[in-house]
Amino acid sequence: MGWLGAGADLRHLEDWRAKSSDDFIVLASVALVALLLAVVVNETLWYSAVGFETMDNGITTILKILILSLSVISFYFLYNYYNTLLEIQRMQGIELDAGFSLVSLYESRLLGQFIIDLIVLIPQPIPFIHFTVLVEDLHHEGHDALYT
Repeated sequence: MGWLGAGADLRHLEDWRAKSSDDFIVLASVALVALLLAVVVNETLWYSAVGFETMDNGITTILKILILSLSVISFYFLYNYYNTLLEIQRMQGIELDAGFSLVSLYESRLLGQFIIDLIVLIPQPIPFIHFTVLVEDLHHEGHDALYT
């Protein structure tokens, strides 16, 4: 009877591994779509610039709200992915702090990768907030560029 229980645990572990893989695929897909939409918004704003000011229109605002929503969804799946990895380690007999926390991520040696993934997901355009950066001409031709 003991080997039947072990087989059930292995199937359960495989289900968790499949869930972590699915979470990662959704995370990467949603983040990629958000990134592509961010490029579209940036290029649209760049080409619609009047003088030194970019002009938001309804489409770019809707796209920025969509990008922000996709970013929130990707953060949710990032949480799910790492929470699933922690559960897999617990099922393998590794003792970790309860729940999803910085301590449990540190104990599982996933904290560094989690922080890197979090930093990669952060820079997304936020609706109604505009930053303009002046990039100086490195070749001294007198053509400084504004980047929004």
